[in-house]
Amino acid sequence: MPAGTTALAGPDGTSACTEAGGVAIAMEADLAADGYTVVGPAFTFTGAGPFPHGIDIVLPYSTGKVSSDQEGGLVVLAKKRTWAAHAAAVSNLVIERAHGKVHFHTPDVATYQVARKTDAGNKASRHYTFRAVAGVSMGGVGSSINFWRHPERYDAIGVMGADPGPDLTYTLGMIHDWFMAGFCTADDGAAKIGMLCPAARKPLADQLERMSSFESFLYEKGEGVGLTLRRSLYVRANRDLARALGNAAYYNPDSPYLPPGVPASVLSTPNAALCANPVVLKNFYDKRYNPDGKFDVITFCDGNDSDAVGLGKFDPATPATDPTQILLAVDVNGNGRRDSGEPVIVQGNEPFSDVGTDGKADADEPGYDAATNPDPNGDDYHYLWNPTGTENNWRYDQGEPFEDNGVDGVWSATGGCDAMAGKPNCYDYGEGNGVFDYVPNAANWRARDPRTNLEKLGDADLARLDTWYDAGIRDFFNAQVSTNSLMGALMAKGVPVRSWEGFPSMAGGAPAMEQQFDVNKVDWSGLGRHVYVRYGNPDATDATVEATGDGRHVGTATQAIHRAQSLLFFLASRFPDGDRALAPVDSSHSRVSGMFHSAAGRDSPYTVVLPPGYTQPENATKRYPVVYFMHGYGMDPEGIASLSVIAQNAMVDDRQPDDKRMQKFILVLVDAKCRPGGDVKQAPLPTNGDLCEEGTFYTDHPEGTAKGESELMELQDYIDQNYRTKAPADFPVVN
Repeated sequence: MPAGTTALAGPDGTSACTEAGGVAIAMEADLAADGYTVVGPAFTFTGAGPFPHGIDIVLPYSTGKVSSDQEGGLVVLAKKRTWAAHAAAVSNLVIERAHGKVHFHTPDVATYQVARKTDAGNKASRHYTFRAVAGVSMGGVGSSINFWRHPERYDAIGVMGADPGPDLTYTLGMIHDWFMAGFCTADDGAAKIGMLCPAARKPLADQLERMSSFESFLYEKGEGVGLTLRRSLYVRANRDLARALGNAAYYNPDSPYLPPGVPASVLSTPNAALCANPVVLKNFYDKRYNPDGKFDVITFCDGNDSDAVGLGKFDPATPATDPTQILLAVDVNGNGRRDSGEPVIVQGNEPFSDVGTDGKADADEPGYDAATNPDPNGDDYHYLWNPTGTENNWRYDQGEPFEDNGVDGVWSATGGCDAMAGKPNCYDYGEGNGVFDYVPNAANWRARDPRTNLEKLGDADLARLDTWYDAGIRDFFNAQVSTNSLMGALMAKGVPVRSWEGFPSMAGGAPAMEQQFDVNKVDWSGLGRHVYVRYGNPDATDATVEATGDGRHVGTATQAIHRAQSLLFFLASRFPDGDRALAPVDSSHSRVSGMFHSAAGRDSPYTVVLPPGYTQPENATKRYPVVYFMHGYGMDPEGIASLSVIAQNAMVDDRQPDDKRMQKFILVLVDAKCRPGGDVKQAPLPTNGDLCEEGTFYTDHPEGTAKGESELMELQDYIDQNYRTKAPADFPVVN
């Protein structure tokens, strides 16, 4: 905490440390949450706030009610306002058993109480596959998709900054609210269509959510980004996302990629010709931007930012030469190109009100008062305070009001017609069928959404999985908000999460002690089975962030190293019965690069990093766990080869005792570079191979040879057949 903090002593050994002061502490009646047994008294903390750096709190608990085997199941129950008591993902939780205290950090006052999972400490048998999957950035979301869709294949996951995030429902909501928005709608007045208006949704300030709009994409100058965030990069990455998961913005029965009414010939049309002669769609209705269908809707080109206006920002003075391919715009002035203010259409679902299953917005709930009772029915979604809330959770929930007028939001009696009607100029989907509709591609995103698939898992499935996630607090695509959401979903399922504000906190250090952090000083076996690290100093100045990259997508050089080290140490600690004996690295045979031919006909390079001693004759019968690691956008397996150096150095670190040294495992670097790849901005793509530009996102594409999900499973079988991988087995564990 900064200088000037105030320490407040409360009853029965409680305390709070804030920089603002003004907090009172009072004992409270016990909280109740299914699956948890309280082991200490409850306390209510009150204060006006705000608390810009949060609050550090100490709560007492009875050590007689918690055995040493049960400490891993200790949580902090929280109850705030009208929301139900639940186990909350508070951060920096430290158990001081000698004095019966639990220390933790929280962003706000509420009622708190120490509890343990009721079944904590129970002995059980756990099935291990001795397989883990991991990734960075694009590989982070790819590993998340595959892990939560196929949990039976893995024991653990490790993710370094999943982009576009491990909650794809949030991603789609952010794209709708901001990324493809910033335009005036019909609700702003018909005369304003074609002008810029501020977004209706405000950023989530308590999660450091970062706002953008279609004409002002986030650009970050300086260090720690990993990518040059020009408009052309954003456009290219979104094209590849549409190739990987389908174009979630529209319904087109003829293509999973192109918008409706756009012929496949545009994919082979030279850029100059396509930019000068867009496809023009008549009678294309849209509730927000073209409710009476009077404006033409067109394909358009983009990529026009400049140093003069600022990278990422739309510059009307710079020629737009990069076909977006996946988007349509309303040509308000009729000049055949998208000009500043002319809106981009997104029709991924029927219009609905995200007010929760009670069907009422907060202001319509009985007893509403903006200051004293802002959510009377207790249904507002918040990853920390109310993770099961359904109001403003970026998804449709049964009971929420919706308009059954199709994804264009316009009744056919007024205009618009169904794309399956077999008539020209028909683009709608789902009208009048009595149910709420997402377009099929948006439904496909949700079928692969990690959060959605996590929420479907039963207790037995979750009980055998371990998770590691990190996210920078200044991620350009708000990975921290998306990952917060995933952690909230885990807590809502009764799975304790250990959240940490920065890597040093895992070893008992202050967040500012980044340079002093030693990965070997962390108790990895006792850290918790589900760990989440938010890195970055919230007080860093803009100049410092630009110079160092603090909290950004990659982070500072030190943060980047700590991210990779921590992920590998965590995953290695997940497997029982490991080999930690010292052995030399066979430098001439420790890395094997090969080519894997998939059932889809794709030749994919891969790299296998063998553990120290693997090639020695005396170890010929030893078998090892496997970690499959996925690279980021624009990279290939060789681009993450430095991971092998980190892993092997830790496996041969003779300064560490055997029980602390990283256990040996096989590391497989998995390919997701588009092959042959290309660049729409330069020319039409090749008509063979993956049919994408930079990265496949490790999914099965609806078109082309990129079948990342299926190929990963084929590759795993291939590795098992050709290397000494450890066979699945059951081991006794303590819950």
